[in-house]
Amino acid sequence: DAVVSTNRVAAGTGTGGSDSDQLRSPHGIFVDVNLDLYVADCGNDRIQLFQSGESNGITVAGSTSLNPTIILDCPNGIVLDAEKYLFIVDQKNHRVVGSSWNGFRCLVGCYGKGSQSTNISSTLQKTFLSSLTNNSQIYYRDCDKQNFYYESIQVKVLESGYYTFRGSGNIDPYGSIYKIKFNPLDPLDNLLDKEYDSGFDVQFRLNIHLDVDMTYVLVVTTYESKGTGEFSVVALGKNKVILERLSTPVNIQLIYPLKLTEDSPTYYRDCQVPHCHYETLQIHVNTTGLYVLWSESNISAYGYIYKNDFNPLKPAENLLLSHGGPKQSSCVIGDQCNFHIKGIGLTLDDILRDELQPNTVLNNQSFSIKLSAGLTIIMFVAGLINSILSFITFQSKDAQQVGCGMYLLASSITSLLAISMFIIKFWFVVLTQINVSTSLSVLRGGCASIEPILKLFLYLDGWLNACVAVERAVLILKGVNFDKKKSKSIARRTVLILPFCVFRTLIHELAFRRLFVYEAAPGMSKINENPNNRYVSCITHYSPSIQHYNTAVLFIHLVGPFIVNLFSALFIIFGGARQRAMARTNQSFREHVQEQFREHKQLIISPIVLLVLSIPRLIISLLPGCAKTSEKLWLYLGAYFISFSPSMLIFLIFVFPSKLYMKAFKQSFNRIRRRTTP
Repeated sequence: DAVVSTNRVAAGTGTGGSDSDQLRSPHGIFVDVNLDLYVADCGNDRIQLFQSGESNGITVAGSTSLNPTIILDCPNGIVLDAEKYLFIVDQKNHRVVGSSWNGFRCLVGCYGKGSQSTNISSTLQKTFLSSLTNNSQIYYRDCDKQNFYYESIQVKVLESGYYTFRGSGNIDPYGSIYKIKFNPLDPLDNLLDKEYDSGFDVQFRLNIHLDVDMTYVLVVTTYESKGTGEFSVVALGKNKVILERLSTPVNIQLIYPLKLTEDSPTYYRDCQVPHCHYETLQIHVNTTGLYVLWSESNISAYGYIYKNDFNPLKPAENLLLSHGGPKQSSCVIGDQCNFHIKGIGLTLDDILRDELQPNTVLNNQSFSIKLSAGLTIIMFVAGLINSILSFITFQSKDAQQVGCGMYLLASSITSLLAISMFIIKFWFVVLTQINVSTSLSVLRGGCASIEPILKLFLYLDGWLNACVAVERAVLILKGVNFDKKKSKSIARRTVLILPFCVFRTLIHELAFRRLFVYEAAPGMSKINENPNNRYVSCITHYSPSIQHYNTAVLFIHLVGPFIVNLFSALFIIFGGARQRAMARTNQSFREHVQEQFREHKQLIISPIVLLVLSIPRLIISLLPGCAKTSEKLWLYLGAYFISFSPSMLIFLIFVFPSKLYMKAFKQSFNRIRRRTTP
């Protein structure tokens, strides 16, 4: 570690060091006209000037110079121009810097910013002095289970630009800088950069671009666990920076001794260690603020914090923070060995799961469950009455003179089947969740069949109503040339083919719908009512492409009938008005449109009502499956119930506003009454 001429040692002692007469790994030299020697002292990150005949050097560039102006990282080349300005190859900073009358500036490789950074002057702006003690705050660094003392420092920047933070002291410092805030519970969150340099000068160096309108936090800790001692941080950059201490000494509020024994309760934490003993503590907070809880023990302890309550059967419920154990989420069902991540779409199972209490009779369930059960019965009765009245209307020959009557007759049947499947679905979910010992074969059968059959009847009902609208539009188009026999023939074929067409779009549900079952550890039985420790959920496991297809099918079946109904109604009104305008010229086309609208306004109102009532089901089907429905139960449950109301409104929408169908209903009703009268 010396610069050697042919006759003598020009600089250095032959032993590496950082004293004024020493060098460490020198990489380049320059000799000026006065025979003064400039040395790029790479190992000490500095430029040393050895004047002719002198053995002690002067640091002219680098953080240890008399007037620190720039931070260098292993300079390996230097040149002096005629005006004695230095040009330095700053190797590990990947740049070339030069001096001028107002300090150093970057010339080439200016942190990837090119010429925008050529006027950066790295002058000493601030020195921060502090120490780490046994009362300093503690955190876990890089998922290490050891405790580290740390100090957090807020950095306020007055001008955007590149800055350097250099830490040193009688500790082995480790520096990190964060954007916005530092979270000791998650040291990787908001992390911009971190650095540790175990060189002889024991320091860290952070070179980073900072913006004036942003908050930054510099965190100083130690390389080894629980290191204490004094340290300093030097800030260099374009303009003044303000360094303010954020962390305060720890004020220990409580030390609570605990002990886990064979008699401690157990729960199912994860598949590697399914039978875990645990202890719970209730925390009462008198003053809102930031608190740190840590443990010191001779066991590998995991910690979890819950809000309100801890349910060992559902470790993810109410979980606020965890450390050391497996991460849990409300989007995940099961455990690390056997789990399912919920996708898009809320089901009745998802809405009611947290509200239903297992092994509890219906009378002892929550008010929401009992009220829902009552509403389903009311909806079934209303749907039954609607279907009976509609069937009475459309089974008569007068109502079946054209295809519309046949479509509506089929719709009266499918609407009854849809509302019946809705009732079956509700009670299947309620009873199987209450009775946890239900056979798995029964659960699998219900999971695979009930929901697809329910959708089949719902979608079929919507398309049958759309067929009615199309037939009415064709009637206006054909006028006196409308073929009633052909209309009935098309209706018969459509009623037979349409169920198969709808069913084909739902085949993917049968293929991907399955029952998800996972078992809890036996030790849980003594702390919960569930003796079987079995948890089941009906799930659909779609790939991204199948999920896109499923969403498209949903839109087609819910929005498609509305579009057909609306455009058919508009054609009836404007097409009918055009035909009348041609026959009766004494009125304007606008007057004919208004007259047509007054006569057929129910054709516009009906599809809009049906769409509005179907929108909640569309929204529920697109919501994430891990939405916390328990917080707004009636919002989700009410929307789910409303989406089935169109199946109860056929008589009110199609029969009641029509003079022809009301006449057919009265005639059929009178015939039935005469037959039943003794």
